[in-house]
Amino acid sequence: MRNSLSSFIVVSLLLLVSCSAGDRNCDDIHAKNYHKRATTDEGCIFPETSQSPLLLTSLQKKVKETSGLAIIDDEIFTHNDQGNDNHLYVIDAQTGKVDKTIIVANTTNEDWEDLAMSNTHLFIGDMGNNRGDRQNLRIFSVAKSALRSAEDLSSVPIDGVIEFSYPEQTVFIDRNHNFDCEAILYHEGHLYLFTKHRADNRTNLYRLPAQTGVYEAQMIASFPAGGRVTGADISPSGKSVVICGYLKSSDVFLWEFTDFTGDNFFSGKKRKITLGPFSSIGQVEAVVFKNENTLYLSSEKVKEYNLDARLYRTQL
Repeated sequence: MRNSLSSFIVVSLLLLVSCSAGDRNCDDIHAKNYHKRATTDEGCIFPETSQSPLLLTSLQKKVKETSGLAIIDDEIFTHNDQGNDNHLYVIDAQTGKVDKTIIVANTTNEDWEDLAMSNTHLFIGDMGNNRGDRQNLRIFSVAKSALRSAEDLSSVPIDGVIEFSYPEQTVFIDRNHNFDCEAILYHEGHLYLFTKHRADNRTNLYRLPAQTGVYEAQMIASFPAGGRVTGADISPSGKSVVICGYLKSSDVFLWEFTDFTGDNFFSGKKRKITLGPFSSIGQVEAVVFKNENTLYLSSEKVKEYNLDARLYRTQL
């Protein structure tokens, strides 16, 4: 009887250990902490992977400071950033030439940094804040129907302006700050902003209503991106979010987020993909889903390494 009781206790303890180990592990076979008896996939830890994006073309000088990407009916839209014209450009993915220039009426390009898209509208993020001193952060909305019918050198009107601020920002004079932003995406009636940190190489996720008004951005979560985040997009299914960025002294990277809870995109699985050294890939500024697994990325001209502005393609 004593031996039977001892055996029962040992087996029970082993089962408890196995269950708790499963709870701590991950049921995704690609994870470093995969366990076949895992009962949850939260906290999956994936090895950092690397891949070389396919260089499609160098871009025409008109868009040498490409900073955002969007695809409307298979046409690739981009724009330049700080101090350039209030123009959207349709570019050819094979030649890099600008096929069409569209003027966004009644706007200025103080620092356009990214594009996001709903079913009906294109959102232009005039939210670059290099010096940390801007108090007029804004996002313009343009009807996609107007863009579809626009001809070369024609103008399109804006439908609205979303003005916003960061409630956490109280100082507007410091360059070493965490309130720059170059990455936005649209999801279920809201715009989501991923900040570009100059102080600690993290990124904060903020939420805004995707409609005209004046708002304080609501912070949802923070994530150690390990570099300066410059672009973001969400897949057509809404199941995958990517952000791109770089460290000038190191690599260009992508982060992919899946299996997240609600709109906290950092709450699920996280995979880092290294695309190559900054000195050869360039300053990647934008990313967009072509389809569920294919991405386009654009990089601006980098004089230091004699790199033209470029368009890349890669797969998840």
